[in-house]
Amino acid sequence: MRKVLVIVMVVLAVAACSKKEVKVQTEDSKLALEAFKLAETLRQAYVAKDLKALEDNTTEHGLQDIQRQLKDFESVELDFQPRWVDIESDSLVLNVSWKGTWQIRGREQKDRGMAVFELTGHPLKLNKILRSNPFKNPE
Repeated sequence: MRKVLVIVMVVLAVAACSKKEVKVQTEDSKLALEAFKLAETLRQAYVAKDLKALEDNTTEHGLQDIQRQLKDFESVELDFQPRWVDIESDSLVLNVSWKGTWQIRGREQKDRGMAVFELTGHPLKLNKILRSNPFKNPE
């Protein structure tokens, strides 16, 4: 009898531990992940000087925000760290901490800041840079 009780307890313990709770991903978390991915895509396009990729991932106004302040550089190391996302009914505001090192005519220039990007549409696209444009450097 004791062996049966031990076997039943082991089976119940294994069964209880084997169930994984499935957590449903919310729409807000999906939007936030899409925003983080877009920021990384924009960063890569800027570093590679890929204007087509920038155009594909921005609205007309967003592209103007980038192109208006785009400067020439030999190379750049630019790091983005997404900090938080504010989701509103018609847009999404992404805050990104950034730091960069630009090479210009043999000299190095460093800068950093907290960019604020307004993203709109489906799929998300950069609509406006509200603060601390990382694409304006080197100055």
